[in-house]
Amino acid sequence: MSYKYVEGVRRARIGKPMLKLLLLCLATYANEKSGECFPSAETLANDIELSVSQTRRLLAELEVEGWLTVVTRGVLAGRNRDPKAPKRRLYLAESMFGNSK
Repeated sequence: MSYKYVEGVRRARIGKPMLKLLLLCLATYANEKSGECFPSAETLANDIELSVSQTRRLLAELEVEGWLTVVTRGVLAGRNRDPKAPKRRLYLAESMFGNSK
């Protein structure tokens, strides 16, 4: 868990409670240095108690609004990786610590 990202999201003014909840959930999975996280939409949906389809819509909205970047993964390494789980990178802008994005 990245305290930096959790705190950044907590202070951010996202404008929509469900987007903020999902962003906080993503922040708990984020790498402290890179902001990368790898949870599947199914994992996130389970964490925030929404349907997978609703979670995917919210993820797309976060990407459009610039809060995260989705990167398609390359070759899978190891047996436990979910081939459907894209790599997501949280975008921690300076404005995340202000009153608006």
